[in-house]
Amino acid sequence: MSLNGARPELPGGWTWKTMGEIATVVGGSTPKSKEPKYWGGDIPWLAVSDLTGFSEQYISRGARSITEAGFDSCAVRMLPKNSIVFSSRAPIGYVAIAANPLCTSQGFKSFVLDDGVEPEYVYWYLKGAKRTAESFASGTTFKELSGKRAAQIPIPVAPPAEQRAIARRIKELMGSLSSGEDSSVKAMHLSRLFFQALTDGITEGHRFDCVPSAVLAERLREEREAAHRTRAKRYKEPALPVGSLVRPSGWELCSIDQVCDFVTDGDHNPPKRQASGIPHLTAKHVHNDRLHTDECTFISAADYDRVNRRCEPKAGDVVLTCVGTIGRVATVPPDFIFSPDRNLAVLRPLPSMRPRFLMFSLMSSQLQRFMASASGSTAQPHLYLEDLRALPIAVPPVKVQDAALRFLEHWRTWAGEGESRLRVGENRVKSLREAILWGAFLGQLGDQSHDRASAVMKKGL
Repeated sequence: MSLNGARPELPGGWTWKTMGEIATVVGGSTPKSKEPKYWGGDIPWLAVSDLTGFSEQYISRGARSITEAGFDSCAVRMLPKNSIVFSSRAPIGYVAIAANPLCTSQGFKSFVLDDGVEPEYVYWYLKGAKRTAESFASGTTFKELSGKRAAQIPIPVAPPAEQRAIARRIKELMGSLSSGEDSSVKAMHLSRLFFQALTDGITEGHRFDCVPSAVLAERLREEREAAHRTRAKRYKEPALPVGSLVRPSGWELCSIDQVCDFVTDGDHNPPKRQASGIPHLTAKHVHNDRLHTDECTFISAADYDRVNRRCEPKAGDVVLTCVGTIGRVATVPPDFIFSPDRNLAVLRPLPSMRPRFLMFSLMSSQLQRFMASASGSTAQPHLYLEDLRALPIAVPPVKVQDAALRFLEHWRTWAGEGESRLRVGENRVKSLREAILWGAFLGQLGDQSHDRASAVMKKGL
């Protein structure tokens, strides 16, 4: 909800007020973090991070607590039970109700409500008023909501009985939406598990056994040597596979290096970003087996020409995330021009290695485990090119690859269509949540309009 302009008309008995007129605004504070005697006591204390991903209405404590000495050392104030804690920066708009007395960091502007104001009513209103709250914030580097400005946030106030009814109706409706949302998430998860099982079954099982091909390894070698004759660089023997795989009968055990013309990553000297130009993609732009340009940055044509000397992705190349999130894959579609970040590896398969078959092989549980192991367990996992080139992969003759791909692509399309329908449902649920909150605070969900509440749900669904 956003109330930046004229305020909508309210039902009889309602009135527009500000948060400062129905509550006392209370800031928070943080004791010195390096002073041990200030931390680990019995006083509940919240940081904004404690509300990240928090989905309950009531909160009793955060990850850390403070001592009496810590409480006395700074300007922190104790909030009574049923106060509304509201994050005022990085980001603005996290909200919860205090289940018991507690205090917060300076990242909150909390509201101690006056008598006659229902906490759950205010909770649901602020839950939907994030954009309104942000419009009252100021700052250049990042927006922050001051106590004075937090007090100016408008709120439509219903009579107490109607507040309770509205909070109850919203909770019921949101519960119904959450049940449907949970089912949608489970269905999407099952769809992905189903396809993962198919992929594993192909790469590990016996559906596509074949007669051992004595010439496959030699053909791959010839193709690799032929590709290098067009380059000035001296031919280098490919890395041998490190480790073994469960694989169908007749499939050749190779390394990634042995089935690819080359394996490299994006430029290690990041080009300057700009508002338009050539898309510069990072690991976050590889998901659902596709490359995406959503919210990407761009580089100039001149910088693109420079980074191309190291890595110029072409149609049919396989892109793999190799820093941070390891192992997401996609193939480059035709006429798709982009610059890869250094957290993306680009693999160019040889003619006897189908690109999509290489992609599905990298998606298999065996290869995912190999990559996770090779990338380590540091704060930012990193699959180095040396380790990537030595990854083992099971390779059948091209005819067997084509048969396996027909099978996998059929079921991938089926699973993808199902996921698309589920995402449409997720977007509809999001819109419906907003519609419910907007309607609730214009008087459409209280006791006077129970039938309209049901109509909103039926129309939305």
